Amino acid sequence: MVERVVSASASSGDLRWMAAALAVSALTALEAMAQRLLIRLARHTMARALRGARFAGAVGTADSMVAAGGR
Repeated sequence: MVERVVSASASSGDLRWMAAALAVSALTALEAMAQRLLIRLARHTMARALRGARFAGAVGTADSMVAAGGR
């Protein structure tokens, strides 16, 4: 879509179309960057949750009693 706008603006010579095409391409790049960041954050969060679940599964009753102070 952006390529069509750019080619139309180049043929018409109207700077408004060129500015609109630049804004659309900037928004597209921003969306791609935000998507990569969100994917990286989700993967990191899920990895930490998995590590926590593994740790919680490894903790036995005696370990939790010592941590609780024998209560």
